[in-house]
Amino acid sequence: LLTAFLDGGGAATGHAKNHRRLGERYREAVESFLDEAMAYEDNHPRSVHGFLIHAEKITRDIKRETAGDEVTGVRVMTVHGAKGLEAPIVYCADADYLKKASDNFQNEIFVRAPFSETSLPIMVKGRSADIPEPLTSLRADLEDRRLEEYQRLFYVAATRAEEHLIICGGKEPKEGAPATWHDLTVKAFAQLRGLDGASVEDAPWGGKVLRYAEDFAIGESDGPGLAAAVPDSAPDWVNVVPVEEEANPVIYPSLLPAAEEETRGQARALSPELGDARLRGLLVHKLLELLPEHPAEEQDALAAQIAAMEAGLFEDARKSAVRDALGLLRAPETAAIFGAGSRPEVSIQGQIDGKTFSGQIDRLLIEPGRIVAVEFKSSRWVPETDADIPVAHRRQLETYVRLLEAMAPDAAVEGKLIYTAGPVSFGIS
Repeated sequence: LLTAFLDGGGAATGHAKNHRRLGERYREAVESFLDEAMAYEDNHPRSVHGFLIHAEKITRDIKRETAGDEVTGVRVMTVHGAKGLEAPIVYCADADYLKKASDNFQNEIFVRAPFSETSLPIMVKGRSADIPEPLTSLRADLEDRRLEEYQRLFYVAATRAEEHLIICGGKEPKEGAPATWHDLTVKAFAQLRGLDGASVEDAPWGGKVLRYAEDFAIGESDGPGLAAAVPDSAPDWVNVVPVEEEANPVIYPSLLPAAEEETRGQARALSPELGDARLRGLLVHKLLELLPEHPAEEQDALAAQIAAMEAGLFEDARKSAVRDALGLLRAPETAAIFGAGSRPEVSIQGQIDGKTFSGQIDRLLIEPGRIVAVEFKSSRWVPETDADIPVAHRRQLETYVRLLEAMAPDAAVEGKLIYTAGPVSFGIS
């Protein structure tokens, strides 16, 4: 569905429209979304509805690298937003600002006190002098964690630079105040061996620049070199060639008729040839999916509306499909499968004898201790007896029954194969 939207439409494809509106930057997000759809299909039953629910829960962001020819401007980002990205030049702006502890406590009014196996939130308001000592200690712990997070973010910000890192700030640190990013940088450079201090240069914008050195290289360490930690020989497992694992292909039971020649046996034709059999079958399935959700007195009018939208079918084919669907809904022997506890188009996936199967059951009836899987066949050919059922039809429903038996071992699972042109029903176990 997504590929048809992006690649279809002639010259004005979805890709072309997105590129014209958003530029080249749209491509990574679209490709990531397609990858997500493929991954979902590999691990879940095929269902557009299921994937849309899955997509609504996706919370991660797509981050684009900002290197090479793509760099055409300045990107302003938070430290959290820049995680995982790199750029040739990175400015850490406002690096001399750190909120005071007293200002922070005005927003962080809760501290967490150890309580049994968890923690208990306690609201703390007022001046520090009026707060009991145990709560003062909890406040101090909260402040320590805040400063640790502040320093961790500085590490993240500083390591985004590929070539040049500029730390901006010029305020003189207050005595006793925690070190800001700018203070931490100045202290770190002061501890590097081989530096005799910084030269102060006038900046074009009117500020000052501290330049410690150009083309600076860190001297040799007095400690043991890296070679001392490298073993003389590699372990044996390094030279073992890994065995390539074969992917477990997914088998779709609904496609089994295309994988083998279908044997009709003594099937008889109960309806004349009515144009495109595939479109007519899709209409029958749509009617059987939608009509049971509405009262019986509304079903005739609704069926006519649904059928009228199928422009690819002749009028006789549309009427035939409506007649088959309504007849099946109202037949006493099949009416129960459309009642309470039944659901249409139920996706199912599982393994049988080490093989993965994925399909969609046309109708599933769940009752206490009993499950009935129903498959509708809209072909005009109807088998006379159980022995005349096409092998592919039987195997499809048998697969669904075995998957349901594995999922609900305590329930009695039945399968019903219903040919709508009759209607004729066959039990499959």
